[in-house]
Formats: sequence, structure tokens, C-alpha cells
Amino acid sequence: MVARIGGLLLLVFFIFLGTSGNVEGSWLSGNRTSFNRLSAREYRSLFTIPATNKLTMKFDSATRTASYGDTIFLHVSTTHWDNVTNIYYSTPDTDIVTIRDTILTFKKFGTATIYAGQTKTAWKEASNAMQVVTVKKRKLILTAVNKTKIYGSDNPALEISYSGFVTGETPAVIDHLPTITTTADKTSPVGNYPITLGSDGFDDCYDLQTVNGTLAITRAPLTVNVDNKSKVYGDANPAFTYSTLSGIQNGDLITVNYTCLDVHNNPVDYKTAVGNYPIVPTLSSDPANIAGNYFLSGSTNGTLSIIPKAINVRAQSESKIYDGTTGAVKSPIVDPLVTGDVITTNPVQVFNSRNVGVGKTLTPSGLVINDGNNGNNYAVTYI
Repeated sequence: MVARIGGLLLLVFFIFLGTSGNVEGSWLSGNRTSFNRLSAREYRSLFTIPATNKLTMKFDSATRTASYGDTIFLHVSTTHWDNVTNIYYSTPDTDIVTIRDTILTFKKFGTATIYAGQTKTAWKEASNAMQVVTVKKRKLILTAVNKTKIYGSDNPALEISYSGFVTGETPAVIDHLPTITTTADKTSPVGNYPITLGSDGFDDCYDLQTVNGTLAITRAPLTVNVDNKSKVYGDANPAFTYSTLSGIQNGDLITVNYTCLDVHNNPVDYKTAVGNYPIVPTLSSDPANIAGNYFLSGSTNGTLSIIPKAINVRAQSESKIYDGTTGAVKSPIVDPLVTGDVITTNPVQVFNSRNVGVGKTLTPSGLVINDGNNGNNYAVTYI
């Protein structure tokens, strides 16, 4: 009974096939097949699962170049129209690269071989693909940081700045940092000096490229406190001096000069009018230009005070015959004036009484001097 029912169902199925014309069979064998009038052997082969199809899988290129620290995405293609699935990647060179899913990260300089494979499926399998990746050293720029210092001071700490590190890395990963030096020292004069990075630095992962810097030495501050001075009109200037001089470096011998100018910016001299004038310190030039290593800062000027020249106008003793006046015949004697000054009006002297008598007092007066300062450069005493 069961055999009859099975035979009947098979007969119905064959009749259905015979009335259906051509049927799409690509889901089984990939070919269009006519089901009409097939032999028994052909019917059996129609329902047989085919052998796995071997496809060609390959990387975009056989070789690839990258730099240490780069991250790239792996990708393969196939000759079959369908997408390649179940792809895995591997490498024997795990000291050079790491693979996570389709992401390839480079750990160091060298060459690595990357393989792509496919997990075998029931329908098709791609052949393995291989790619050789050359990992170059990553460019790392090392720059000597520019520095400044004051003349006579110790050199500052020399430093290197870096550009190009892989994220998260610091100079601590460098196998051997280059030496950093400068030709300047504590006694070097003002100027610019090279900060040099040596050629002795190296690293397995970074290509070290160096850029030199500059150490600029600037002038040191020097403070001078100048002494006050005074003189009498007509005298030569006194020697100018200072009370303190601070800021000297390296035991340098510094000579301080001074300028003292009047209101017209002319040098104060013996003919300069009575008054107060600043004494300003300056640094002298010297063959070795030691003074060029300094500048004056916070210095205190001195003051030159010129006081009037004291002169006497003395009445001369004389006698005369009574004439009813106090006038005298002789002129008073005037002390010498400063060279260049002249008397424009001579003084006179008079008796204190017109009456006859002895022991009379003679009083001088009336001296006028042309000294360019209305006579104020003199302190006149009449005697």
C-alpha cells in the first residue's frame, strides 16, 4: 500500500514536470536545464550536489608600503560575481604588524607577509591570497629649542622638541637620543651661538631628522650709583666718581665714563653758568668690547653743583681836600674775573661824610660784570 502511494506521488511529480516546460535550475547547478523527456540517469544527476567551486581571491596589490604607526584596512576581491564572505587575515610576522578584524597596524620597521583566506562553505571557497607589506621608519623631526641667557650666567638646560610621534608615544621610546650641545659657555660674549643635535641618535621605528637651534646671549645689567660733586664757577670740573658698581660678571674690568651737559647739551666746563647739572654714567669702549656685554640699568645719576665765584671789591685808601662832596678820586680794586668775563661798569667808592676829618670810611659799589649770566656767576663782596 505504501509503495503504491509513493509510486503514485512520483508519477504525479513527473507529470507536473512534463507539463511545465523549461524550469530554472540555477539554484542547483548554475545551468538552465530542460526537464522534458530526461533519462533516468539525467534525473538522478539533476538532484546531485555539485563539488565546491574554487574562486580566485586577491589583494588590491601584491605589495604595499606603509610607515611605522600607520593603520590601514585590508581588502580583497574575487573573480566571482557574489561577495566574498567569511574572510580571515593572518600573518607570521606578529612582531612587525598586528591584525584585528580588517585593520592592520604596524608595530616596527621591517617586512611582513599578510595572508587572506576564506572559511570553507558548502557552495564555494576562494583560494588564499598573499600581500607583502614593507614597513618604513616613520619620520620624526627633532628640533633643538631656541634658548636665551644673560651674559655671565650658566647655560640654560638644552631641550629638544619632537614632531611626528605615533599617538601615545614619547621620547622615552627612542632607542638612543642624539646629543645636544652648544659652543657657548659662561664667559662667551654677547651674540648668537648654535645649539647642535648630534648624528649619534637612532631608533628602530623612527627616522630621526634633526634641526639645530640657537642660543642667544644678551647683555647683562650693570648698576652705577654716581657721587654728587660741586665746584666754583670758573674752576675745572672735578673728577667724577661712583659709590657703587654692581652686576660685573666673570671678573671683568669695567671703566665707567661720565657725561655732564648743560641745558643746551653742551659739555659743562669752567665757563658753564651757576646751577645744577646731572652727571650721567656711561660705559667706555675698549678693544675687547667687554663693555658691550653690559647695559646700564637702575643707575643713579650724580649732580654737579656749580656755585658762584666769590670776588672782593676793595676800596682804596685815599685823602682829599675838602670839596663839599663825598666823592673819591680813586677806584676800588676788583679781584680777577674768570677768563672771558669783563667789567662793563667799574665800581666807585665814596666817603661816608663830606666833612673834614680823619678815619673816614670809604665804601665801594656799582660793579657790573658781563659773564653771560647777568653777573650771577659771581658773589661780590664790597670791602
